[in-house]
Amino acid sequence: MFAYPYKNGKGERQYRQLYKLAGTAIVRHKRLPGDYTPYDAEHELKWEALRVQRMQHKLRYRGQILSLFRRQRGLCALCGQAVSKGTGWHDHHVIRRVDGGPDTLCNRVLLHPNCHALVHSQRQEVTLQFNGL
Repeated sequence: MFAYPYKNGKGERQYRQLYKLAGTAIVRHKRLPGDYTPYDAEHELKWEALRVQRMQHKLRYRGQILSLFRRQRGLCALCGQAVSKGTGWHDHHVIRRVDGGPDTLCNRVLLHPNCHALVHSQRQEVTLQFNGL
């Protein structure tokens, strides 16, 4: 076993086990079709679902989701009910990416999967009163 010596807050020498490369999970990405474009309105929901699935494996995006969660005080932006691992969530763009909306945090909110489907099924503007903005 390989370890790295360091001194803790009390000045005592301790050892921290080094990262084992063999412990890294191999995650295979789904292949995208050759005509893929994130701005295709016809397949928007499919691409968003794939994006959310990929985001869950990256630490940078977890921080973004946490920022959205804090801003919304843990509530769904549409219905105002609690968002949790059990209920699930989707990362929704207020101004759709296919319409030129940015991928910044000020254009994104967390919604329950059912609320997200409801927002996309209605072709009109929906008021997201619990978005924290």
